[in-house]
Amino acid sequence: MPSHINPAYKNEDEFSLGDKASSSDHFNSITFKTDVMSSRSPNGLKVYNSRQRYITVSVLCFINLINYVDRFTIAGILNHVQKFYSLDNTEGGLLQTSFVVSYMIMAPVFGYLGDRYSRKIIIAFGVTFWSFWTTSLKKGKL
Repeated sequence: MPSHINPAYKNEDEFSLGDKASSSDHFNSITFKTDVMSSRSPNGLKVYNSRQRYITVSVLCFINLINYVDRFTIAGILNHVQKFYSLDNTEGGLLQTSFVVSYMIMAPVFGYLGDRYSRKIIIAFGVTFWSFWTTSLKKGKL
């Protein structure tokens, strides 16, 4: 961040705490700076090992796969749903349309939230919300 925006910023490698810094402040100690920089890349970003990367990408791909499978389930079984609930083509089309429209409205909303808030919390909320309703409807609670 440029120094004209953040007055506590001195240069790329050093921050100043101003009057708040004290000699007992462990964040300003040489040991802390060495420990932190040893786990970071030359540009200051945290370095993750390859196992963590693969696990993270695998979990996100699995969630995305389930998301797409869930999104197209109704289209694949619409004829069976129509027969089971005695729906005509108009009502079946309304069912599919209502799902697509609700998805169309909520996708930008959660995209906006994802840009401004913790994505981990948003993903956890979404998976929990989806899992709750999926298991509730499957067990026939509602």
